[in-house]
Amino acid sequence: MNVSDLKYVREIEFSLRNFVWTIIGGLLLNVVFITTTFVVGFSGDKSLIEILMNVPYAMLIATIISGLVFPFVDLKEYVADRVMCRVLAWDYESDFISKFSPDQLERLRENYSKLTDERIPNCQIKERQENFVEEYCRE
Repeated sequence: MNVSDLKYVREIEFSLRNFVWTIIGGLLLNVVFITTTFVVGFSGDKSLIEILMNVPYAMLIATIISGLVFPFVDLKEYVADRVMCRVLAWDYESDFISKFSPDQLERLRENYSKLTDERIPNCQIKERQENFVEEYCRE
């Protein structure tokens, strides 16, 4: 991925589909922080009221952290998907997002990443990825 590929960030829609890690990560981080607040509070001989008064602070910290970190993970994944579609000459919406399930999308991303790590030319990547799609869809 290059700096010139950041042009795809302008095209992103702010929807649940594009920001899955932000939502899941935010929820999980809130659960972890609330659980940690109770565990630390009870192990430190704090009263229930004192622990409950610290829960909003834990939720605030978790929300701020997740709001500052996880959107960048989603943006990176979105840009990587768009670059992959450009190399494979696929339309992002019709040939990629709407055609495959989330599990299939993840397998396609992993295969493409493996092919690019091997430093294979783009024309061979396209051919191998299309063969992978054909084999994978047969399963």
